[in-house]
Amino acid sequence: EELDTEPESTETVQAEVVINNPQITFNRNYPKIIKGNWEPSTEQMSQILNSDVEELKELGVNTVSIVLEYNLNKDGSYYLEDEEIYISQLKKTKKAGFAVFVSPNFVGASGHNYAEEGIDIDLEKHLKNSEEVALKWAKIAEEYQAEYFAPQNEFNGPIRGNFAEKGAEEARITTEWHKEMLPKLRNVFTSKLMAKLDEP
Repeated sequence: EELDTEPESTETVQAEVVINNPQITFNRNYPKIIKGNWEPSTEQMSQILNSDVEELKELGVNTVSIVLEYNLNKDGSYYLEDEEIYISQLKKTKKAGFAVFVSPNFVGASGHNYAEEGIDIDLEKHLKNSEEVALKWAKIAEEYQAEYFAPQNEFNGPIRGNFAEKGAEEARITTEWHKEMLPKLRNVFTSKLMAKLDEP
C-alpha cells in the first residue's frame, strides 16, 4: 500500500549524488516494472551479493529489498547486529545496478510477544523506537540514493501482537503513526515512500 508516490513518473529517472568520496556516485534508477523484489535474510543477502548477482540479473531481477533486522533488549532498547553489513549490502546492490528498497524490521521471523519474552516495552516506547530507526535509515537510504523506503517492515504486526486488542485499534495506531511519519520522512528522503504492512 503506497504512502506517497513522489516522484510520479514511472519512467527511468537518473539522479546523481556524491557520497563523501568524490569518486563514488550513486544513481537512482526506477524500473518501469519492478521484478523480483528480493527479501532474504541478512546471511542469504550477503551470499547473493558475493556470488549470485549475475544469476539474479539473468532471472530478470531488477529490484532488491534490504531489511534491517532489529532486536530488542529486555529493557525495551533496540540493537542491530553489525550495521556495517547492511551498509555494505546497500553499496553493493547500488553498484550492481539494482533498484533498492530499504526497510527497518522489528517483526522477526515469526513475530514477537514482548510480555512472554520478558521485554519491558509499552506502546509509547515502541513508537519512539520505530521513529528513531525509521529516520536514521531514511537518511542513510537517501545518502546512497535508494529508490524506495518503508519506515518499518510490517509495522502493524507488532502492534497487533502486543499493543492492540481489536483490529480497529491496530488500524488506528498504524494509520496515525504513518501519517505522523510521512512529513518527517519527506524532510530526509526524497524518493518513493511506502507503507509496508501485513494483513492490510
